[in-house]
Amino acid sequence: MGNMATKIPDSSASSSVSDSDLESVLPSASSSIATQGSFTCSCDAHQLKPASLVESFELLDFYDEHLGHMMWYAPLFAAYLVYFYGSFGKSCSTGFGVWLLAIFGAGFEWYLVTEGQIFTIFILMFACMVPIVAIRAQQGLAMDSNAKFLFFRSALTLVLVVVWVAYLWNDDTLRKKYPGWLYIPEPWAYVSLYWMH
Repeated sequence: MGNMATKIPDSSASSSVSDSDLESVLPSASSSIATQGSFTCSCDAHQLKPASLVESFELLDFYDEHLGHMMWYAPLFAAYLVYFYGSFGKSCSTGFGVWLLAIFGAGFEWYLVTEGQIFTIFILMFACMVPIVAIRAQQGLAMDSNAKFLFFRSALTLVLVVVWVAYLWNDDTLRKKYPGWLYIPEPWAYVSLYWMH
C-alpha cells in the first residue's frame, strides 16, 4: 500500500470563532427570534406560497380552536343539563364524598373551561341550572347527591375562573394574546410563558 498520510488538525492551534465570523455566515439572531415573553413568530404567514395554503391553515385553526370546541362541548353540557334536571327527588342527606368529588371535579372543569376557551358555553349551562333548581323546588323536589355534585362543582368552577382571571388581569403579554372583551388566558399559555423560559 502507498504511503497514506492523514492530516489531523491540531486543536491547540485552532482559534475560537468570533461573533463577527458567525454573523457573516448566519443571519442575525435578533431579527429571526422573537423576544422572550412574546408570542410572535419570526416568519410571516402571508409570505407562504401558494396563497391558498394560508387560507387552509386559517380554516384549520378556526375549526380546531373554535368550531371544534363548540361541536364537542355544547352537546356535553346539554347532556349535563338533562341529567341535572332528572336528579331531583325528596330531600336527602349528602355525604362528605360528594363535596370532595365536587372540589376535584371543579379543578378538572376549570381546566376544560380555560384551556378549551369554552366559558360562554359553561356560563350558559350554569345559568340554566339556577332556574331549574327554582322550578323543581316549586314542585316540592330537592337536589339529590348527583344534582348537588353537578351544581356545586359548576359553582366552584366559576369561582376558580374568576380567581384565575383576576390573577392575570394586569398581564400585558397575555392581554395581547387574548384580546377582546372576554379575557380568559389558557393555563398552557401561562406555563409556556413563565415556567419554560
